[in-house]
Amino acid sequence: MDKPAVVDVGGHMARIKQFVQPKYLYRYRPVRSRAELRQELSTLREGYIWTSPYTGQNDPTEGQYRVRASSASSSAEPQHLLQLMVEKSALGICSFSETHTNEIMWAHYGSGFSGLCVRYNVSRLLEALPEDDYLVRVFYDEKLISVGDLTDPQAAHRILSRKSYRWLYEREWRVLSRRRERLHLRAGLGVVTRVFTGLRFDPELEEELDATLGELGIERREMVIKNYAIRFEVPEPVDPHHARIRIDTSEMSGETKHALNKLIQREERNFQNLRIGSDEKEVDGPVADMHRLYKTLCNEEGIGEDRLTLDFKPE
Repeated sequence: MDKPAVVDVGGHMARIKQFVQPKYLYRYRPVRSRAELRQELSTLREGYIWTSPYTGQNDPTEGQYRVRASSASSSAEPQHLLQLMVEKSALGICSFSETHTNEIMWAHYGSGFSGLCVRYNVSRLLEALPEDDYLVRVFYDEKLISVGDLTDPQAAHRILSRKSYRWLYEREWRVLSRRRERLHLRAGLGVVTRVFTGLRFDPELEEELDATLGELGIERREMVIKNYAIRFEVPEPVDPHHARIRIDTSEMSGETKHALNKLIQREERNFQNLRIGSDEKEVDGPVADMHRLYKTLCNEEGIGEDRLTLDFKPE
C-alpha cells in the first residue's frame, strides 16, 4: 500500500504521491428495523467492517474493463481472463464516503434518512486494517479502465478502484481486502469516533442506540435540516411521557397567526408550557394531548404539516 505508483515521463520515472488524506471517512447504513439497528451495533461492539464482492455492489458496471489492443495477443489468453475474474471475485469491498451531509447518499444508503452514518478516523483505520489490505480512493471516468497485462497481480485492485463518473457524487473510498464478509479491525484504537442519525431515525430505537454508544464512548449527533441545509446537533434527552410541538410562524399571514392564537387559547388547559418567539411558537404537554393538537394543526388552513415539528420534550 505504501509503494507509490510510477509513471514514465520523458525517460524519467516520476512518482504519483498523495500528500493529503481525509481526516475522516463515513459509512452510511440503513436502519429500517430494530434487527437492522442491532446488526449495526454488533459491528461497533465486535470491531469489524463488512466486505462484499464486486458483484454485490449496486453499480451493475462494477468490475468491467477492456483489454488494451496492443497486449491482446500476449496476455489475453482465456486462462488469463479466467484468472483475473477469480482475482476480482476474491476481493471484498467496504465502501466509505468523504462526506456525511450528502442528501442523495442519505436517501440511497441511509434508508431514506431513517438510517445512520458512522464516522471513522482514517489514520486509526489504516492502523487497524491488516497489512495486506488497501484503502483506495475511487477514480471516476467516462471510459472503462484499459488493462495491458492481465497477469499483473494488482490488475484486479486497479479495476475495482475505478467507476463511471455518474457515481462521482458518492466521493467514494473503499477498502479492498482478501478477507470477505467480516473484516476484524485491531482492537482498542478508537476507529469509530461518532455516529450520525438521520432526520427520520425511529425515536423508539434511540434508547438502545445511545446505551450502546455510551458504553463504547462514541458520540452521537442527530440531523436537523434548515433552509435545505443539513447540519447535526447534540441530541436532547427525552421524556417519553411528554411531547413538544414547534410551530414555524415566520411566513404566516396575520390572519393565520390570529387563528393560531385563538386555537392555542382554546387548548391552553392542556399545555404545561408555552413559548412565543418572533418566528416560532412552542407548546408542550402530555403525549396524547400533543398528538391530538398536532393533528388539529395539520388540518388548519394556513398552517399544515410543513410548519410543524412534533418531538419528545427534553427532560
